[in-house]
This record gives sequence, C-alpha cells and structure tokens, in this order.
Amino acid sequence: MQVILLLLFRLSEPGDLVAQARQALAEQAYERAAELATQATAEAPDDAEAWLLLGLARFRSGQPARAAPAFSRAAELAPESAIARFNLGSASFESGQYEAAEHAFVEAASRDEKVEPLAWLRAGLAAERAGRSELAEQHLRAALAAGGRAGATPIVEEARRLLDQLRARRATAAVQTLAHAGKAALLAGQPQVASQRYRDALALAERTGAPAADRAELSYGLGHALLRGEDAKAALAALEAATRLAPEEADFHFMLGFAQYWRELPGADAAARVELERALELGLSADDAESARKMLDGIASRDERPSARLAIDARAGAGYDSNVPQSGVIVTEPTAPALANADAPELLVDLDVLWRPIGTARDGLFIQYRFGQMAYLSSALDSYSLQEHDLGCAVSASPSSAVTVGLDVDGFALFSGVETFGPFQAGFGLGPRLTVREGAGLETRLRYQHTFKHALETGFESLSGDRDDLSLAEAWRRAGRRVSLGYAFRREAVGQQQVAVSDIPFPSGLPPGVSPTDIYVIPYSYQSHEAALSGSLWLRQAARVATSLRYERRGYTRLSGLYDPLLGRRFYPRTRVDDRVTADLGVLRPVGERYDLELVYTLIVNTSNIDNTDPATALDYDDKNYVKHMIELSVSARF
Repeated sequence: MQVILLLLFRLSEPGDLVAQARQALAEQAYERAAELATQATAEAPDDAEAWLLLGLARFRSGQPARAAPAFSRAAELAPESAIARFNLGSASFESGQYEAAEHAFVEAASRDEKVEPLAWLRAGLAAERAGRSELAEQHLRAALAAGGRAGATPIVEEARRLLDQLRARRATAAVQTLAHAGKAALLAGQPQVASQRYRDALALAERTGAPAADRAELSYGLGHALLRGEDAKAALAALEAATRLAPEEADFHFMLGFAQYWRELPGADAAARVELERALELGLSADDAESARKMLDGIASRDERPSARLAIDARAGAGYDSNVPQSGVIVTEPTAPALANADAPELLVDLDVLWRPIGTARDGLFIQYRFGQMAYLSSALDSYSLQEHDLGCAVSASPSSAVTVGLDVDGFALFSGVETFGPFQAGFGLGPRLTVREGAGLETRLRYQHTFKHALETGFESLSGDRDDLSLAEAWRRAGRRVSLGYAFRREAVGQQQVAVSDIPFPSGLPPGVSPTDIYVIPYSYQSHEAALSGSLWLRQAARVATSLRYERRGYTRLSGLYDPLLGRRFYPRTRVDDRVTADLGVLRPVGERYDLELVYTLIVNTSNIDNTDPATALDYDDKNYVKHMIELSVSARF
C-alpha cells in the first residue's frame, strides 16, 4: 500500500522549537526534526502540533511503530483533528496493527468531509488485512459514496478495483471451502455428496471468473467423484473439461484415459489410448505410469478373448464429382466430347459387417461382408454408378507379441448403373500379409495379393485378367497422432480394346491419312509404382484431421496404335505413361458415442503423354490429362 500522510496544519501556537522542527521536516532532515520535536514536547507536553511533528519525523525516517504513540497523543490533544487520526491510522497500518489502523481511519473519516473518501478507502484496506472482509466491503462502499460526493474520481476507481479484488478473494475462499468438503466426502466414501460439493464449487468458480487452472482442478475432482459414484458418462464430460482447461496436466489425461478404458464402448479404446499415451509423454508418477502401460497393453490385447464378436459399420453420404468419367473403374474407351469432364452430384451408402467366430484379431479368423453403392444423380452418367459386394475372410496368427502373419481371401462382384442396373465385373483374390511391431509406436506392414478378374458386361471384355499388388508401409502412432509412409507396386494384366476410328472423338475431326475403317488398339495393362505419405491428428477428441499425398508413376506395358485391316499393317505406335498425384484432406467429428460426421475433399491431377488436343500428337486416341475434384459429406454409425 502506498503510505499517505496528510499535510501538517497548525493545531496550536508554535514556539521556536516547533518552528525549527517544521523547517527541518520540510528540508527532509528527519533526525534533526525528531530531536527538535522531542524537545518541544518536553517543554510543552500539551502542544498537539509538537506531537504531530514528532510522529511525522519518526514515520518518515522509517519508524512507524515509534510514530504511532506520537500521533495518538496528538489525537488526544486535538479531538477534532482528522489529520492526526489519519496519520495514526497510517503508522498503525505500517506497523501491522491493522485493527487499530482501521479504527483510526474510521475516526478520521467521521471528522472531515475532505479527508473522508481517502480515510474510508484506507479503512477498507486495513479491515481486509485484519481478516474482516465484511467490514472491509462496508468501508470500501463508503469510500465509493464519499468519493462520488466529493468528485474524487481516482478514489472511486481505486475503491471499485479493491472491491472487485475483495469479492474475488472471498469467492476463492468459498470455492476452496467447497472443494475441501468435496475431497473430505470422497475420502469418507460418499461420492454423491462429493460430486455435489464439487459441482457447487465449480459453478461458483465459473460465476466469479476463476482462473482456468482452478476450474480444471475442480472439474478433475468432480470427474473423480462421479467415477466413484459410477456415473461414467458425466465423469467423462468433467474429465474432458479438465484436460481442455489444463492440457499439460498429465494426471488429468491419465484419469480421462482410465475412465474411457473401463467403459468398453465402441471407439473408447482408441480415445483411451490417446489420453494414456499423452499422460505418459507429459510425465506420471512411477505407479501411475505403470498403470497406464498396463491399460495400454490391455487395449492392445482387448480383442484377445475367445468369444465371437460382431461389428457393424454403416455410412451414408452425399458428394460432388467434377470429372465423373475418370472413375478409374469403368472408363475403358475414349470419352465423347459431351461427357468429357462431366460433373455430377452423387449419393453413397456403405455397410460393413465383420464377424469373428474364432480367436482374436491377432490369432483367429474373421469373416467380412461389405456392400457399397455410389450413384450419380445424372441420367447421362448413370453407367458410372457402381454397386459393390465383397465377401472375404482372413486368418491371423502371432508367433510373438511383435509379429502377426495372416492370409486374406475375398471375392467381389460389381454392378453398374442404377437405371440400367446390370453385372459389370467379378473377381477373386488371395494373398499373405505380415505385421511387425518394432515398439515406440512403430509398425511395419507388408502385403501381397493376387486378384483374378472377369468382365461380365458386353463391351468390357478387356477388363478380364489378373492383378498383382505388393505394398509396404511403415507407420508411427502416438497420442492421437499417426504418420505413415508407404510404397505400392501394381501389375495390371488385362486385355486390350479395339475401337473403330470412326468412334474416336478426335477434337479436330478425322486426321488426314486415317481411314474410317481403321481400328484403334487400346491396351489397359500397366505397371505402376506409388509412394504415399499420410497422417492424422486428433484435436482434443473433438475432431480428427487426416490427410494423404500419393504419387503414382504408371507405365502401360503394351503399345497402342492404329491398324489398317485392308492393308494388314500397324502404324502410329505409342506407349502411354501417366503421372498421377492424389491429395486428400478429411475432418471427422464424433457425434455421441456411436456416430461420426466426416467431410472429405480429394484432388486428382493426372498428366499423360496421350493427348490428342496437341497438334504434335493429334493421332492419339484421347486426352488423358485431367483434373478431378471430389467432396463428400457422410454420417457413419457403429454397432
């Protein structure tokens, strides 16, 4: 507190010693002033000014305890003096005599309207220091009123600020009292009582604008009490609030992970893993760290129960495709100008059913059925709509906790169109896989699959054949973050299509030297190499952001070219090479415990040496350079 002493004024007729003491005081010669004032009080013990000068000299020389008796004597000799009592209050305050200071300031306020605003303000400070907060509030309110009457704006503003601080401290004390009561009830085995005390404390803390750290502690205590009371849903909400308010508190993440781990609901294990790994990163006590690791091991082996397990995932959504013909599945011939870069909205439905009749995810058998329907809302593009049915099974075995080997077998059937619904393609695939867990969140996956394909729709016979896929990926996962770097090789060994030149939509018409009876041979076999980088991040369990970037180099293994059936000759041989970049960005937002809302954007940029819009390659059968945008919004559910 800034000490204020009111200026000395004449209380009695001064003698020479008093005048000399006053002059020494003005010159800041405090020791000399004290000596002169002491002599003056000895010669004239009833001179109030001499005592006041003595008090001022001692106070200003850093002796408030010795100044107080001199001010007290001056107040006795001058009962109507507000100045003597104000200065007595200042000396008592600096000496730690807060109740005496409060009394002196109140006496000063009652004696002079000019002194009143400041005296009430100092009385409020003294009462607050003495632990009498109610009286302090009364005095500060009086300072507000007196300062308002006197037009003392600085005193009014200071009194208002001190009142706000006082109320905040009183609220903090009340919050602490409620929190201690909650902790005591929890230790006494009364979780319901503890929960109510913590709720009351949290409500008061929020009303009074308590710091985030304090509210985080209260939310943590409430979550703990609710867990003890077996109200898991409310406990999760309280603990999630605690981690939001104090994201660097390891204990909060640990308790939230603990609560999620024991719920055993869909998606809870993934959320628990994020929180427990985060808690370990931030640093836990030895006992809690051991418990966190045991729970993480439990999550990893949660499915290692011999009972059968059934899981159903369903998804429905809508989207937009800026370049439908470049579907990557059905486009097998040059695109007519009317359909080039044709766009359309789309609807999609997916259903996945997984049944594990034997063993676990690491040592057992599961059977999976998948249904998918993508329908373009355009009659002209109806043939690009696809319906897919997949039925597969996988067997896994883990010779150690770090290694899992498996074999996948599946069959599929594709149907095209909605208005013109009909079979398109069927196939069967099988292949082994290997997973190696290196520890520290690292995992390597190697997979090979051979697929036999057979076209079912007339005109698409060139899609019959074989496909080989070999992929290798290294993934790292920790605390809601996942990064994967992978490589994939594909060999597509299918047929080739023969199209009449008259059916090829050349941009400038039939090129010179080409007969309408010529045949264009278009192969679809290729080999490709793809590099992929992907990552995902959970944002406080409120949303997951995922992105990927893939680059594919696709070289076709057979020559395309023109064939003159009349002369029996081939000409204009071309080897197609494509470079394709695909980028995805998705945001997933959980809605409740079983539902997710997801928005995904995909960009595909394909560059190719097949380009009949270039005069230098006008004999090419198509323009395979394109850009494709897709955006989808979907809702999924887990059962």
